[in-house]
Amino acid sequence: MSKKNVETEKLFLTLNEACKMLRLSRPTLVKLIKQGKIKAFKPSIRVWRIPAEEVFKFEKSSQK
Repeated sequence: MSKKNVETEKLFLTLNEACKMLRLSRPTLVKLIKQGKIKAFKPSIRVWRIPAEEVFKFEKSSQK
């Protein structure tokens, strides 16, 4: 894998990675995504990708 691909890969988190960072369960995170509180996309039927920036934004807003 090239260096450019590794850097791009880090911009998006899997559902499990985001759950660990936010300390949320998978169903709760999916619910937040469906409510539009966290932006994410599905490149395939079973896979979610969440921009790392979205996780950081949500984390900051929930700490207030």
